[in-house]
Amino acid sequence: MIHLDSLKQFRLFRRLTLNALSEVNEENLDVQPKGHPNTVRWNAGHLYIAAEFLMNKADRDYVVKRPEWATFFAPGTRPSDWETDPPAIQDIILALEEQRDRIPEHFSGKLSNPASEAFVIGSYNMNTVDSLVNFILYHEGIHCGIIKALNNTSK
Repeated sequence: MIHLDSLKQFRLFRRLTLNALSEVNEENLDVQPKGHPNTVRWNAGHLYIAAEFLMNKADRDYVVKRPEWATFFAPGTRPSDWETDPPAIQDIILALEEQRDRIPEHFSGKLSNPASEAFVIGSYNMNTVDSLVNFILYHEGIHCGIIKALNNTSK
């Protein structure tokens, strides 16, 4: 049996997200069905940018790559507000693949370390590297499910 610490789980869940993205037809990337605030492209980019900024909170030495993507994919953004063309889906997928390896490599052996900056949601204080990695696992699952739902809705 393989023990899945949070970094191994991240690799697993990211692979599942990448598999879900591989099943999306290109013409459905930017379809926004009624009742959905965002698109497949937005959800994929949001997963990337949210993980970058949260892992930087976990360890300031983790360098955020592609911070300019936050204008498209940060919480509260939406495709209907974009004033320029978003990153190509191929670039987003490459970034997600690179991040799948970069996060575990950077944080290996550091899971019990205190976070450089705590992440607080209501009364919940995530103040260790592991607690922030676990939050991105939860976040990944939510948005992977949304990507699958959007793809099914658009068929």
